[in-house]
Amino acid sequence: MKPKSLIVLTLVLSLALTAMSLNLAMPGGAGTSEDDAAVEIAVDFVRRSPTFSFDGMAGTLTVVETRIMESYPVQYVVIIEFDSSHAGYGDRTGQILAQVITHHTAGIKVVNGEVVAAILDDFWDMVNQEEMETYQDEEPVTSIISPSYARDLAIDYALYNHRELSSVEAPDDWDEEDLTPQGLLGAAKTRFTEGDWIVTVSWAVVRSPVYTVEIDYNGETGFHWTGTVDQAKIVAEQEFSLLD
Repeated sequence: MKPKSLIVLTLVLSLALTAMSLNLAMPGGAGTSEDDAAVEIAVDFVRRSPTFSFDGMAGTLTVVETRIMESYPVQYVVIIEFDSSHAGYGDRTGQILAQVITHHTAGIKVVNGEVVAAILDDFWDMVNQEEMETYQDEEPVTSIISPSYARDLAIDYALYNHRELSSVEAPDDWDEEDLTPQGLLGAAKTRFTEGDWIVTVSWAVVRSPVYTVEIDYNGETGFHWTGTVDQAKIVAEQEFSLLD
């Protein structure tokens, strides 16, 4: 091999090794799996959140579970626990606080390398920094949420996150129809109707189902919405459009 070719080859190998080292050192780089990167993103989000930044106890932050949803794109729900030295949520500067160790559990959903939803203690919306709306028929955290509850969560999400729908009100009573084909195993589908509303909820019959919800409202401000609702009560929007 000629000396000049040897020098060029040495430079190429040196640059390649440097790039590999940088990737290994960076979160989400080539040396980090997609699963691990999602966990890192979730942990960083919690560390930077106002609740943890205010009085979170660093030594207590623990990743207790990572759930990988069967969807495209892949959805990760990372369950993180930590303790705070006072009661309350968010930035509590200037407030009179109870000085008591408070345990928190956060469900962080990561999709395509971004946090799309984050709920603390089934009570606090960590993305919008506000209390979540509660429902009169809210089910215990330990139970599997029902299709009708997933329907209500999805509708509330759509109406809250799209200003165009500020005048739309959801009905209180629904007609329910089982659309699961006879003899079909492993999957289920239910349709809820009332007036101008049609909501379809489908799911795999597994221990902790993730519900796919499709909403069609044909009223004055008609819209179409699709998304998912998981057992951490986290809603992920997939599609939204206004109807002509």
